Amino acid sequence: MGYRPRTGASLESCDSIKCANAGEQCVLDQNRQPHCVRCLRKCHDRKPNPVCGVNGVTYTSRCHARQAACLLGEAIPTAYRGPCRPGLTCERLRCKSGQRCLLSPEGGRPRCTSCRLRCRRQGGTKQLQVCGSNHLTYRSWCHMMKDACATGLVIDVLHAGSCYPRRYATDSAGHNATAPFADFPFLLSHQLD
Repeated sequence: MGYRPRTGASLESCDSIKCANAGEQCVLDQNRQPHCVRCLRKCHDRKPNPVCGVNGVTYTSRCHARQAACLLGEAIPTAYRGPCRPGLTCERLRCKSGQRCLLSPEGGRPRCTSCRLRCRRQGGTKQLQVCGSNHLTYRSWCHMMKDACATGLVIDVLHAGSCYPRRYATDSAGHNATAPFADFPFLLSHQLD
């Protein structure tokens, strides 16, 4: 799974990645990091074993979800086993042993997540800091997932590294509105209009 980033390449995008081996394609993992993978051309499932992707799409099997991820260029995590069911709640979803149902802040869709995590301590191997979708910086993906399990809410990786400084502004209704790109005034004016 080797890749060669081009000069000035962002490590959060496959745009500048040239995979070293023929037949491989770049796919972003759950940490938004690129990996060169060999995409399966055909799934050999004997019987359907559907899974619901976090994108709300039902796939015939995990293999089919991996195929779709290759076409999309980024990982499609499994929300739960079985077909996607609109209006499903954590109370009605049965997750595998060792998993807990978390709700996505957008839309309240349930997701089965492994919560038996042991995160590495600081030191030894360098851990990759991540910025969570809650705009908090975590020491690692594992620490972010532990926080998600503690709160019961899904936290996804926005990008590798620390979160950008956040500033607060008031929207047109007078409510506080976060402006994560406040350091870039041309983006801020479009975000709050």
